[in-house]
Amino acid sequence: MVVAPAGALDAHVLRGLVAEQGLSAIFITTALFNLIAEEDARAFSGLREVLTGGEAASPAAMRRVLEACPGLALGHVYGPTETTTFVTHWPVRCRRCRRSFDDTHAYVLDGRLGLVPSGVVGEL
Repeated sequence: MVVAPAGALDAHVLRGLVAEQGLSAIFITTALFNLIAEEDARAFSGLREVLTGGEAASPAAMRRVLEACPGLALGHVYGPTETTTFVTHWPVRCRRCRRSFDDTHAYVLDGRLGLVPSGVVGEL
C-alpha cells in the first residue's frame, strides 16, 4: 500500500508514483479523478485498475480516461462513511458512459434480509 505524498497530487505526481512504486491499482476521490482526467488522462497509464467514488462521476472524465488507457478497469464505487468497504461497484466499460448508478437501488435490510421501513436501522 502506498499513501500519496503530502501536497498537491496532480497528473505528474501520479505518473511518478505509478512508475516508482509499481502501482497496479488505486482508489482516488472523484473530484481528484476528474481533475487529473482533464489535465492528462494518460496519467492513469500503467495501472490495471482505478476505483473512484465519493460523489457523482463525470461521464466525460471517465470516457477521456478509457480512451487514453485501453484495457484499464475503471470502476465507480459507493459506500457510506460508516463502512470500511464499498457497498456498490459499477464497472465502467464503455466509452459511452452514463452516470454510474442511474437506475440502481440499494436496500436497507434487517437481520433476516427483509426490507426495513424508512428510518429504521438495518444493513445496507
